[in-house]
This record gives sequence, structure tokens and C-alpha cells, in this order.
Amino acid sequence: MDKEITPISRLWLRSKKKNKNMVGDNYIERLNYVRLSYYLINCGYFTQWLSIDDNGADFTAIKYDSSTIYKIQLKSRVTLNSKYEDKDLCIAFPLNSKKPEKDWVIVKYTDLKEIFGNQKSYVEKGSWSTPSVPKKYRQQVIAASLIAPVSFNWFNEQ
Repeated sequence: MDKEITPISRLWLRSKKKNKNMVGDNYIERLNYVRLSYYLINCGYFTQWLSIDDNGADFTAIKYDSSTIYKIQLKSRVTLNSKYEDKDLCIAFPLNSKKPEKDWVIVKYTDLKEIFGNQKSYVEKGSWSTPSVPKKYRQQVIAASLIAPVSFNWFNEQ
């Protein structure tokens, strides 16, 4: 079954075909925001891109039936950084940065710190990241996520 190619999917196709080195980080960040927003809106959230830095948040998500506001920082990989402490942030990232269109999760920073806070680099330097969530932590991260892992395969690719 052929799905209609929408303007957003055309943008996604063009971005996928371009050499990543030719596409700026801001472009990729905005594209990931659009992708996540599309999913979150269908799950009953209102999202808003923040044009100015709000203590590390790139965008906010508000559930329609509650007053809870989630401040979300977009990352290309799972990341801990002490600068995010005490800011009530969630971190959105793919479970494997080598497959950035698959398995995105949104996890509260405090939960990530509870899972990965004992990593040597974080303890010594206040910063830690890895290209993919280690298998032994994968289910724990998925359970802590505000959403089920989401992939951005909106249409059949050729």
C-alpha cells in the first residue's frame, strides 16, 4: 500500500539523502523536533519549540488532559551532564545513535541519572554519553520513558 508523500516526508527524504556533514546541527535538531512532535501530538500532547534557551530545554510538551509541562532537551545519543541537574528536564534520544530514525525515547533526567549516574566519566567529570544504550540497561530506559519507543518510518522507503 503506497502512502501519500507529505511535505514533511519529502523534507525527511531530502535530509536523509544529503551528506550529514552538509546539514547543520540546528537543521537536524529542528527535524528531530518535528518528528517527535508529530508523534506526541497524536498521543495527546501539545508541543512548542522554544526559540530561546530555557534552562536547557529545546521544546515543551503538555498533555492535553493535565497541567504537567515537560521541558525536553533533544540529544543525538543518551547523555548525562551535570549542567542539566535540578532543571526538571527530560532528555529525548534514540536508543542507538547509529539508527537515528528508530526507537526514540523521552526520559526524565533524574531517571537517567539513577540508571547511569555511576558511570566513571560522569562521577569524575560530570559528563557521560554513549552512542547506544547498553543492552543490560535497555529495558530499564524503556520503562522509564514517557512514551513507547517511536520510530520515524512514516512511509514506505524505496
